[in-house]
Amino acid sequence: MFSTTVRSGGVPLSSNCASLTGDFSPTVYLYDGKGLTANVIEEVGSSGNVLARYTQGTDVDEQLIEFRSGTNSNYQRDGLGSVTSLSTSAGALSSTYSYDSFGELTASTGTITNPFQYTGREFDSETGIYYYRARYYDQNAGRFLGEDPMRFEIGINFYPFVQDDPVGHIDPSGH
Repeated sequence: MFSTTVRSGGVPLSSNCASLTGDFSPTVYLYDGKGLTANVIEEVGSSGNVLARYTQGTDVDEQLIEFRSGTNSNYQRDGLGSVTSLSTSAGALSSTYSYDSFGELTASTGTITNPFQYTGREFDSETGIYYYRARYYDQNAGRFLGEDPMRFEIGINFYPFVQDDPVGHIDPSGH
């Protein structure tokens, strides 16, 4: 089963967005399933051209290979699943990434387009936030931007990120 989500600027687009003007160019993300464990497997541009394809592992957010502009890039990840580097098929590092404990990018090298960064989630360069399926995460604040859909089941704070322990936990679903 496949599902698609159209997002631009990190905001899900609804059916009433037909009269957009300007330099708006949405990207369609094709997922390998539905729900909170679906992984992105392809990006398609507004004219229907494939921008990138991704080979995923068996775990959620386990990107292995990105194929973009005729080139394969291999993902390397740390213990949290954050992308630390991309390498060529020959093993040479083409991009590197370093983060603070809540996911703010502290250093990077390279020019390869890569939407997956902290904990393997999609970083939206237009808004500067991460997409965590159920809601969006602001790494500068160390909090989700929306309330947890589980609400009081997780406690009285509806906005925490990984129980305020980003070194020991991950939250791929945003719940």
